[in-house]
Parts: sequence; structure tokens; C-alpha cells
Amino acid sequence: MRTLLSLSFLVPLVAGCGSAPPAGDTPTTPTTVAPPAAVATAAPLDLSPVPPPADLVAQARWSNPQSTLSTLAGCAGVPPQLTETGARIAVEAILDELLPADMDPKALAAVVALDAPVFGVVALDPASKRGRPIGVVSLGLTSLEAARGAAENLGTLTEIAPGLSRIGGKERTRRTCGIAAAAGSAPARLVCGDRDADLVELSPYVTRTLPGTPAEGRDLRGELRLVPITDKFGAMARQQLRGVPILIQSQATIGEPLFDKTIMEAGNALTTEVGALIADADKITLEVGADPTSCLTVSGAIALRGSSSWLGGTIADQARVLAPPPPFFWRLPKDSETATFAHSADGSRAAPLLKTLGDLLEGYLAKENAVSAADRKALADLLRNLPVSKDASSVSASGGSPPPAAAKAGQDATQKMFEDLINTSVGWNLIGVTEKPEVLGGYFKRIVTAYGRPSIQAALKKLMKDDAKFLPTVKTVAAPKELGKGGVAIDLTFKDLPAPNPNPLDGAGPAKTKSKPLRFEVHLYIMGDGDTSWMAIGADKADLLRRLAAVKNGAPADGTLTSRAGLETIKNAKANMGGFLTIAPITRSVGSTASTVLGAMGMGGTGGPPAVQQALGVLNNLPHKGAGPIFFSTQNQGGAAPQAQFTINVTKPALEDVGALLVSGLKLAQSFKP
Repeated sequence: MRTLLSLSFLVPLVAGCGSAPPAGDTPTTPTTVAPPAAVATAAPLDLSPVPPPADLVAQARWSNPQSTLSTLAGCAGVPPQLTETGARIAVEAILDELLPADMDPKALAAVVALDAPVFGVVALDPASKRGRPIGVVSLGLTSLEAARGAAENLGTLTEIAPGLSRIGGKERTRRTCGIAAAAGSAPARLVCGDRDADLVELSPYVTRTLPGTPAEGRDLRGELRLVPITDKFGAMARQQLRGVPILIQSQATIGEPLFDKTIMEAGNALTTEVGALIADADKITLEVGADPTSCLTVSGAIALRGSSSWLGGTIADQARVLAPPPPFFWRLPKDSETATFAHSADGSRAAPLLKTLGDLLEGYLAKENAVSAADRKALADLLRNLPVSKDASSVSASGGSPPPAAAKAGQDATQKMFEDLINTSVGWNLIGVTEKPEVLGGYFKRIVTAYGRPSIQAALKKLMKDDAKFLPTVKTVAAPKELGKGGVAIDLTFKDLPAPNPNPLDGAGPAKTKSKPLRFEVHLYIMGDGDTSWMAIGADKADLLRRLAAVKNGAPADGTLTSRAGLETIKNAKANMGGFLTIAPITRSVGSTASTVLGAMGMGGTGGPPAVQQALGVLNNLPHKGAGPIFFSTQNQGGAAPQAQFTINVTKPALEDVGALLVSGLKLAQSFKP
């Protein structure tokens, strides 16, 4: 069997010896004694760095998987042994995908160094005229000899390049993997790719160069370099783009003048934009990091070389309005499960796109002859005239409705259960925008008017057929006095919905009684507060009005985000958009829905299947009740090379809740094992 290292043969240098002289007086002839035979030693393997591939298009590095996972486990409160076991299982699963199908990966997985960097590299094949992509992934190994021993148990080791041995014979497999000595913290590396040639081309870079290159950014960093791709394929792409208008004309036109004219203009604009993006494109990066203080952070960026494209110009324009949250962000409710803010730049940049969408809609409806000309225009104008002011700011928040009240005397139990489920699902939602109330209110009134037009209703009912009965009734109603002057109130009513059968079949005939149809309402309120408009959406009318009153200027601050602890991260951070999310909407919705259904079935309290009760207990006893914040933000940079960035930070409280769900879920699953 050929070995991984290039070893020289031992070459003895044998010197001839004279024969023994005869005895007696015959003079002796001095003999020359040969020096000791020289022993050829193994030539040291060259582990010096090599240049990166000429057309390197993607590169990823996970500096220390063990450290990252241990840090996250500590943040989440997950036992270390669970992390170690999970990591080993994951390595086995990865190797199972990389190695030939008939090879058991366990022995090789045992010598994978979890504290060594993991590399991934993609380049354009220098031997391919078409620029075929080639790539490899590389894992550190604890010992070259141990890895070779494990690999030899899997099959033949075949040397395909100096210092690089492929696992397996010459038979074709789904992947090809090799073992090589390496520089850096791991003395050897497993390298896997699609073909032997890929390993030969890229292994020197991932085994000799990358291990000694200082890590950039966070624990895990990936980079897609677009310049080599556009340099190689840009001219061909631009040539093919010239055929897009012809393709659109033959495949997308419908014989309606407005639609056909607009779709052709859109095709030409798209061709121009893609061509400009080819010239602007630079790289895309993604990073993931973990530390004991901030726990899990994910960030990424799109970097451009110029701003000739619409996207590049928009990113550069957004950089003008990089700022902390607007003051009215802190007026949002203290118990918000999500809260966001956004600073928009020049809204007129979206006007051509909105006009195109409106023209396409009007042209398509004309072709279908589904609604009258006036109604077509009314619908299209809703798109063309969407309120998009320059340098406007907006905020939003959502949360859960109050706990369901007790059923009233004589109230239908099924209807009550249904209303409670809707309240739980919809909750409350608030949106604030620096737009005059009459502008926002007028726009929503036009939506209601358009929806109620007879020909539009007829078209919707024809389209939905038997499901048309589920269409809501939408109407503007008298605004509650709490909304103040210019307030707008809109009700969406869903009625005649099928109800579940309260009397199960007895196996001998139909249900004993017929269930009453169900209904529910969703309310939309718009309230002015100076030059700011607030909109509330939900099913609980009283709760919506209470929350609108609390966000107005001059209302007490103790019920707002101003008094909420733990939001220091975003108080002074400059961003185009940001805020926080939580897992509370998921845990609350699942828990409340299950409790409501069990209650309706007469299995409230400690009733119901034990597994369901255990699951509800887990949800109800999370360390932070699902309220741990997950912060996010976007930041745009302008100048000659615009860049759009995002950052997501999963805090310790959020991870502790996720960890509790994970550990409890595993225990619950274990209890079901026979």
C-alpha cells in the first residue's frame, strides 16, 4: 500500500573489501575501509504556503467549532455533554454525506478535531474554458497516522498527489475525499470535493495556506467574491440580456396595448438594471459569532463597486438617513413582543416601480374584461398612488391580547372558543408613520371603496367560486371618539364560517345537532397625533383603543418602551432599520391555542393527554416567558462603493428560552421511548 508521505528508499552504499592476505612472510597490502553507508532520510513534506487560486470566488472559515458551540451552550444553559454528543453526531452525518455510500464514517469522525478550523473554498477551474466551478471542504484531524489508520479500515488509500491520499479505490463515487498533512493547529486534514482533480488543485491552499492565515471577522465567516464571476461571464451575460426584450415580446405579451407596452418597458428596464448590477457587483459576506456577553451574533453585507444600478443608488441614498430610533418608537407599548423602526429615504425612487405594477394590473384586468374600466383604474391607482413620502420614519409593534374573559350567560361555547382563538392568533398590532392622518386615512378609505365596487365583488366571487362565502365584509364605520378628529374606523367581518361538530358521530348516522355558523371581526383604526399617524389592527376593540391612547404624545411613559429595561443596544445605535423580535408570539400562540381547545373539550386544568400537559408546562415555565429580545438592524453606507449591512443579535435571555425548549423537548421525547 502506498503511503501519504513521500518516503525515499534506503540506498546502501556498499564498498568492496579486499580478500584476506596469505599467511606467512608475504607482505600485506593495506586495505581501504569504506565509510559507513549513507542512509537516505524521508524528504520533509513541503507545507509552505501557496498563493490562492487565481479565480477564487467563495471562501468560508469556521475558526473553532468547539469553542463556538460551547459558548452558545453556555448562553443557552444546555449541558456541555449534550453539546459534545450533538457535535459528534453532526460530524458523523457530514462525513456520511461526503464519504462513499458503503463506508461507515464513525472511525474517521472520531479523529476529527473539533477545535481546528473548518474551511470551504470554491474557485473557477483554470483548466476549463467555460470556467467550471470547483470546490472543496476541509476538516482538521487530530493525527495523521490515526486518520490514515481509520481511513485504511474504510478502504484503499491511493496517493493522487505528493502528500495527498484519496480514500477508496478507483471506482466512481458521489464525492472524493483525501487525507493530507497540514500546517497549523491540526497536523492533518480531510479534504473532500467532487473529483480527484479538484482535490489536487485546491488541497495545497486549504492545507498549507489557510491554516496559517489569521482569521477575519467573527467565528464563522463566508465570502462570495463576485468580481471573478462577472469578469469571466459578464460579457456573455450582457450579450444574452439583449435577447430579453425579444423573449418578453414573444412570451409575456397578451395583446392588450397598456399591458404589452408596460411589460416591454419593464423588460428593457430590467435588462439595464441587471447590466448595471454586473458592473457594480463586488462581494457578499456572512458572519456568525458567539461570545459569553452578546451570545449569538449574525451579520452580513452586500458590497458594490459603484452605484450605476438602481439598487446601488438606493443603498447610497439610504445612507443619508442613518439615525437612532425616532422619538415615537419609544412610545410603543412596554409589553411589545416585537418592535421595529425604519427611516426611509427618497420615496420617489419607488414611484416608477409602483406605476409599472399599476399599469400591468389595469392592462391585465382589461384583457380579462373582469371589471369595468372605472373599477380597473381605481384598483390600479391604489398601487400607483401608494403614500411614500421622502425621508419618512415609521415604527411598528405587536403583542398578545388580554387573557380571554369568562363566557357570558347564554353565550355559545363554540363561538366563544373561536373568538378566543382569533384573539390569540391576531393579537394587537400598531403602526406609526410620519404621515399626515388625512393622507393615510384617505388612502385606506379608497381601499374600502374599491373593494366594495359591484364589479370587483362579482369578479372576486367568480374567481373564488364556492370559497367566495369566506370573503369578508369590509366597511368604514363611525370612528370611536377616542380616535379624535379625523379618526378612521374600518371593520372586516367574516361570517357564516363552518363550525366544528359539537356532537361526535355515534357510528350509526349523522350528527345529532347542526352547529351554528361562526363569525369574527377584525378592526382597523387610524388616529392622528400631530403630523404622525397611528394605525391599530386587531380583534379586541377595547384593547386597541387603550393602546392607541397610550402611544399619544403626553400619555404616561410608564407603559411604554421608555421604561423597559434591556433595550440599551438600540437606544443610540444608528441604523436605517432596526428593533427587536421575540419568540413569544410562537410560544404564546401555541400554548393559548392548546389550552383553549382543551378547555372547550372539557379537559382544562390538569386534564388532557399527559404529553400535551407536559408540553404546556414547558411553554408556561420558560425562564423568560419567550420575551428575551432578538435585536436586528440594517446599516447602509454610501460613497463610491455603497454597502448594505445587517446585524442580528440573539441575546442570552432568548437563547436560555430556546435552550429550555431543547432540553425539555429531548426529555419529553425520551419518555416516549419503549
